[in-house]
Amino acid sequence: MDDADHGLAAPEDPLDVAGDQHAAHKRVACQRAAKWVQAHDSLFIDCGTTMAHFAEALPPDMPLSVVCYSTNIASILSRRPNTQLMLLGGLYHPSSASFLSDEGLQYLNRLGVNKAFLSAGGVDPLRGASCSNFHEVPVKQAAMRSASQTFLVVDESKLGLLRPAFFSPLDAFGHIVVGGAPAAGLRKQFKDFSMVFAQPAAD
Repeated sequence: MDDADHGLAAPEDPLDVAGDQHAAHKRVACQRAAKWVQAHDSLFIDCGTTMAHFAEALPPDMPLSVVCYSTNIASILSRRPNTQLMLLGGLYHPSSASFLSDEGLQYLNRLGVNKAFLSAGGVDPLRGASCSNFHEVPVKQAAMRSASQTFLVVDESKLGLLRPAFFSPLDAFGHIVVGGAPAAGLRKQFKDFSMVFAQPAAD
């Protein structure tokens, strides 16, 4: 007997639920961040629903090398004809559709990545960038060590939030791209950081 027979709804995929929230702001932030990508770049792309918008925003025929560690990002990139895709393997974590292993981290540490594009569940001016899944932290930090340039890409709803898994102070990012128009008081809290604000045309 399935859950419906008991009057229970089937469990929702966490990525699907997150993907429905703030989608327009995520999309415009990723479109802005993608402007920093140039042909023949070597990229690291983080996991999560925001980064799916980033992968979609990349010019479709641009030749790139991309490292990722999540199934939703890899699925998008695998359809690009001129992209060399490197997927880090290991134990699968359904909460973020991503993988982690010591071997994957060692591989990432050996790679030379031009630009790392990361997401966060919380962005605080004092406590830095954080996420909800502790297994993501070593991958994010390894990518930041490997990359020549680092970018944090979030929507405005993440500003002022703290998540349990800290991974970086904000001044470690060369650019922070925020989708949406946060209130003036909140925006002022981040005046000391290199932030770019992007808004959908309808905002």
